[in-house]
Amino acid sequence: MKHCMSHLGTKVFASRGCAAAGMAIKATIVFVVMMAVAVSADPVKWAEPLFKKPLLRKLLPEEVMAPETVSSGPLSNESNTCRSGVYLEWTARVGSSVFATPRIVDLNHDGNKEILVPTYTQYFEALDGVNGEDEIGFPFVHPNFKSYCSPIPVDMDGDGKT
Repeated sequence: MKHCMSHLGTKVFASRGCAAAGMAIKATIVFVVMMAVAVSADPVKWAEPLFKKPLLRKLLPEEVMAPETVSSGPLSNESNTCRSGVYLEWTARVGSSVFATPRIVDLNHDGNKEILVPTYTQYFEALDGVNGEDEIGFPFVHPNFKSYCSPIPVDMDGDGKT
């Protein structure tokens, strides 16, 4: 059995070391050949952006969201246009990275939704859905439990509200 002289120890370890060295050399050669092919290849041609592509079929009327005009008063000539898209109303910072999917729930039963956010540091943060401000009593953490998932709001007192 032929083996490297640089390996000390048994013939088994020496033969494994030689095989590993041979495989490393082969992998290096393959990598160099791949890089040579990649350098000599034609440049990448990027696809057209999606908004420039023609439609495959005509849109149905219910698929097109046209702005709706609503009069603001019975004697007024003024009108408001309802926005048809999604717009950013506010941003907020929480204490640490968001750990799981936030939940939207009316926590204090005032008719406005709050956003319940589980964070990486095991805190639950609640943000007012109207303006993004912290809700009273939040951030909240309980010393005896940890949460690794999204909160599930439940009706604790049976009044039909979460």
